[in-house]
Amino acid sequence: MTSAPRNENVFNFAATVPYLYGFCMRSQELKENLSVTGHEINRQIDATHTGMVQTTQLESHHTRGKVDDTKSVVAQLQQEVENTKAELQTVSALHVH
Repeated sequence: MTSAPRNENVFNFAATVPYLYGFCMRSQELKENLSVTGHEINRQIDATHTGMVQTTQLESHHTRGKVDDTKSVVAQLQQEVENTKAELQTVSALHVH
């Protein structure tokens, strides 16, 4: 029995199916891995943003407290300067007479 001549250019579908199936499975696995990675990146971005907001708020509150304390010290010093000026004027007035 002679067989028909084999044409090397004919697509061998039977040999290609397992390859395509494996490729599709790897493709799906890659897609799922990318999805998980994307979710993890978004979670980390959200956590970083939340941490930065909290840190900024704490630093702002701390700085605001320092500013308020400094304003209070400046006000006290200004009052002391005014008191000292008044005392100097009194002493000057006493020495003039």
